[in-house]
Amino acid sequence: MDIKKLAATENETRFRVAFDQAGVGMAVQDLDAEDAFWLHVNQKLCDILGYTNKELLQMSLLDLVSREDRKDLLDYYKQLLGGESRAAAREVQYIRKGGKTIWGRLTLSIAAGLGGNSGSIISIIEDITEHKKLEVQLMYLAHYDDLTGLPNRVMFSDRLNQTLALAKRYEWTTGVMMIGLDRFKFINDTRGHGVGDTLLREIAGRLSGSLRTEDVPGRLGGDEFAVILSKINAPQDAAAVAQKLLDSISTPVIINQEEMFLSASIGITLYPANGTDPDTLISNAGVAMQRAKEQGKNNYQFYNAEMNARAREKLELANHLHRALENNEFVLHYQPKIAVSTGQVCGVEALLRWQRPGNKYLTPPSDFIPLLEDTGLIGPVTEWIIGTACKQAAEWRNMGFANIRIAVNLSPRQFQQSDAAQHIIKIVNSTDVDPHLLEMEITESLLMKDPMEAAKILQALRAANIHLSLDDFGTGFSSLSYLSHFPLNSIKIDRSFITDVATNAQNAAITRSIITLAHNLGMDAVAEGVETEEQLEFLKTNQCDQIQGYFYSKPLPAEACGNFIKRLNQG
Repeated sequence: MDIKKLAATENETRFRVAFDQAGVGMAVQDLDAEDAFWLHVNQKLCDILGYTNKELLQMSLLDLVSREDRKDLLDYYKQLLGGESRAAAREVQYIRKGGKTIWGRLTLSIAAGLGGNSGSIISIIEDITEHKKLEVQLMYLAHYDDLTGLPNRVMFSDRLNQTLALAKRYEWTTGVMMIGLDRFKFINDTRGHGVGDTLLREIAGRLSGSLRTEDVPGRLGGDEFAVILSKINAPQDAAAVAQKLLDSISTPVIINQEEMFLSASIGITLYPANGTDPDTLISNAGVAMQRAKEQGKNNYQFYNAEMNARAREKLELANHLHRALENNEFVLHYQPKIAVSTGQVCGVEALLRWQRPGNKYLTPPSDFIPLLEDTGLIGPVTEWIIGTACKQAAEWRNMGFANIRIAVNLSPRQFQQSDAAQHIIKIVNSTDVDPHLLEMEITESLLMKDPMEAAKILQALRAANIHLSLDDFGTGFSSLSYLSHFPLNSIKIDRSFITDVATNAQNAAITRSIITLAHNLGMDAVAEGVETEEQLEFLKTNQCDQIQGYFYSKPLPAEACGNFIKRLNQG
């Protein structure tokens, strides 16, 4: 037997075994014609395409690819047959029997003839449908928010880039909005993340439904959304859209048969007036949004340069705050409370002050306390205030001022912790002070966020003999039925009623009613913001128990406050 023929036969046999048992689809066709029928197909190709062997042998590769891929595939054939490439590979969409489209990775190559043919084209087809699905999903996740389906920060910036390119070419004005949901964190924390996610999806739908088709909504993260107003004629157009969005968002959402109320704060920037690139416009819109929050929420604000300067100053202040506690830059000042019946100091309110290094004057609390809340630093700072106040009370006790109670304002973040009461009691027990010398002041609005949970915390504090006071009474929305369930020792009348209590009949009536209410509930009535003789006389006449304000003293450093107490209480 001819050795060459024998070797060829053995090679062909090995090829056929590998061909039939391959884990990928394989087919062989004549080299002579690009649309010739297949001569051989393996079982894997039958499985991939859903046809029998007999059916596939009456078809060619071009019969099975999608119409979109047919021209490109013919070009590949031509390159291969023209000698420009010995092999070609690409991703192709195939039509399975029954019409379903699948993805396959196709490799074409020329091989020596089989069975005496001059040459063959071998097609290797790998099913990559699941891989393509994953690829599409990953591409989607990279550009769209999975929860709401809106463009994410990456896609939003890309769309903004495209919009700005058009705006520059055609000299359009383009608007960018930043939208922050008000009170969303509270709802998310108290009602659960499932409810929070439902709300976010609902708000995303409302945003999309309130915009023109050419405008682009996006979710940048958390409860922050953004909008591109692709082309507007004047700032008033952006204002009209912003108001429309505010109205849409404020419509109640019903979840689990409960009405949820949301509002939003919107910041607006305009191209080219407020920036010419995506980062600047988005950043400035964020500054304007924060301004809207500072203005009371549920409103919109346009960006201006002054806002940016304030934002930079605020950021610098926040950076310094992170080191203020560890560097002992905080101090407490104490404003005396006077017992109306005796004219003596019966307590003080501890007020936080910040002495920044190199600054002659103290930083006003209004400048940094909101930042403590925003950055989460209010928790450890409040713990420091409680501990420092307790130590001061013990020091004054040792000086002979046995009954000077020190009041500390409890921050919302601290109060909303599930173990708030235990944490406060632990701090008090770590100091050498009687718990009844500490008074915790809680605002009316804070109590009413979750009255039942608030009552549990207050009861635990009261059981530990810590004094409790309701601050800023009259400015919130507390129900008298709820108020009777809180174990409070005193009610502080908000200073807004005291300012003109001697001349404004309505505020005078409200103040008298609060004093009467406090007494009927077995509590003391405390008036803050007392500055004039007329205010003092009104409060004395109406049997207010304690007064606090500049009429007697401004907040004082510890030593000066001790001297003040000594002067009034010991004569």
